Amino acid sequence: DSYGGSMPSGWIRFLMEQFNYNATVVFPPDIDKGNLKEKFDVIILPGGAIPRFQNTVGSGYGPNFNNAAPQNIPSPYRERWGRLTAEQSIPVLRDFMEKGGTIVSIGNSFDIAKHFNLGITEALVDANNKPLRREDFYTPGSVLKAKVANNLPDTWGYNADIDVYYSNSALFKINDPQIKPLIWFDSDQVLKSGWSWGEKYLKDAVLAFDAKIGKGKLVCFGNDITFRAQTHGTFKFLFNQLY
Repeated sequence: DSYGGSMPSGWIRFLMEQFNYNATVVFPPDIDKGNLKEKFDVIILPGGAIPRFQNTVGSGYGPNFNNAAPQNIPSPYRERWGRLTAEQSIPVLRDFMEKGGTIVSIGNSFDIAKHFNLGITEALVDANNKPLRREDFYTPGSVLKAKVANNLPDTWGYNADIDVYYSNSALFKINDPQIKPLIWFDSDQVLKSGWSWGEKYLKDAVLAFDAKIGKGKLVCFGNDITFRAQTHGTFKFLFNQLY
């Protein structure tokens, strides 16, 4: 979470409470203290938690954290001030996974994979490797049909086909055979409900993957599998990581 509140974090907290998971809300200063493996087994990074790649300032959520916390903020809220940064936080998170921890990133927090220089690239780009324009691709708040690699612990309990909530979410191409795709689109005709402009760009794009890092792993979901605690069909993707 972050000082001032993160809506995606709040919905995940609600979800943990509803399904009786013993979860702890952590803030950037808690991460930066290090020794995470001594305290946690799994860290969930909701959308907006990770600094955009090549942007060490922060995620864009909450107030301006460039300066020290204002003096009028009382404890314990003062200790929540700050953002995750590429310089300090990313090495700590990598150390957590190297020692056996699991990190689950949701939505645009997939940028953590870029910070780690993993073998993935973004799929929604043009021939010049520039992000697709809205005139070319736009699929907001729709339900799409996807394929699931349902023979892995990450995806236990799922059939080979699933309906997912998708809102211009990140999609990937995997360039490292050691990285396992978990969810992908195998067709350019995947719209189930809503609308999709430029649906052809979805074909063969990966929506989620599992990457081994040291003794632990990183599981990235490009879409919001916990969207406002409404998307019951994809909650299990998160719950599977908590065992």
